[in-house]
Amino acid sequence: FFLFNDTATTEIYTRSIVGSVRCVQETVNAEYMGIYQMTWMHYICLTLVLTLAIYSKAEDDVVILTDDNFDDYLQNSAIMMVKFFAPWCGHCTEFAPEYAKAAKMAKEQGKKYVLAELDATKNPKSTEKYGIQAFPTIKFYMKGSVFDYKNARTADAVLAYINRMTGPKILELKNLEQLKAVIEQKIMRSILVGNEQKFLPLYEEIAFPNNDIGFFYANETIVKEIFTDVSLGQIIFLKESDEYMTVFKSEFTKENLKGFFELYKRPLVESANQPVMQKITQKGGPKALFLFRNKSAPGTPEIVEEFKKVAKSMRSLDQFFVETGITEGLEKKVAAYFGIEKTDLPTLEYIGLLYTSPSPRDLSTSRMPSSA
Repeated sequence: FFLFNDTATTEIYTRSIVGSVRCVQETVNAEYMGIYQMTWMHYICLTLVLTLAIYSKAEDDVVILTDDNFDDYLQNSAIMMVKFFAPWCGHCTEFAPEYAKAAKMAKEQGKKYVLAELDATKNPKSTEKYGIQAFPTIKFYMKGSVFDYKNARTADAVLAYINRMTGPKILELKNLEQLKAVIEQKIMRSILVGNEQKFLPLYEEIAFPNNDIGFFYANETIVKEIFTDVSLGQIIFLKESDEYMTVFKSEFTKENLKGFFELYKRPLVESANQPVMQKITQKGGPKALFLFRNKSAPGTPEIVEEFKKVAKSMRSLDQFFVETGITEGLEKKVAAYFGIEKTDLPTLEYIGLLYTSPSPRDLSTSRMPSSA
């Protein structure tokens, strides 16, 4: 089953059918082995055939895209999600049955959107056109815009994302109980103070691309029963992190709102994961201050807290703060890039405008700009 999860439907059919035929042939050839062996061989064949039938039915609900039909589907589908995958990708294999389940559930619910997939190894034109560099990459196409899906890789999460993108973008909290319920949620959530029409259109426009945030609004009187210091037109932004609450107090303009959410939904201190490192190392990317530490060493928690204080005082869209070790996964490569050894910990390293092509040990603390 898992070997063929991410191949085109025709290829799945062909391989599975060939496998079934060969299995039957082996069963016949093995007749002299006796009843027990025959029963076992028949069991294997039956399992393979049933697996083919079940899997094929699930995959029927996922549209198979190619370089030849991608643009046609995109033009004729108002709403479409596309999974770009590679057959050798383990994460793609794990996600495939959940994605097929999501497509089946959407069909059963009478949804009109398309869930599709494209094998990047066989369709280089589309893969290059949409800048696909990692797998699986999931993109959501709607009303001429494209969004990167970065939520959980489960059927429920996929459908929740699409329903949210296609449904109301902002919800009114009409009483104190509804406000308290939102406060208790574990997702990022935004609460606009006020239900005046002069705020709502722009607020909804900002909500559309920020699909990882729940957007709400409520009458000023209701909000002030809990948040006594806020004012009309301000926004309460809540996260389950070091910065539980941040309040937007600037002029209510698109530019200010966009910058606010872009900055504050980002973690105060990042980890050295692939998306963060891609942003930092891309041409024209942000500056970054790295704290390399040994998590179990004495004094590390105090050092990390001081690092967070610096991050909070200096945070900006073009400045990242990254806390990392040197022993696991991608952090090992990052440490090697800077030439960091265990005996160097804890230490700070900096990537800034003055250091675009660093070599190991070039970015010592002593050479950091004074502002950092």
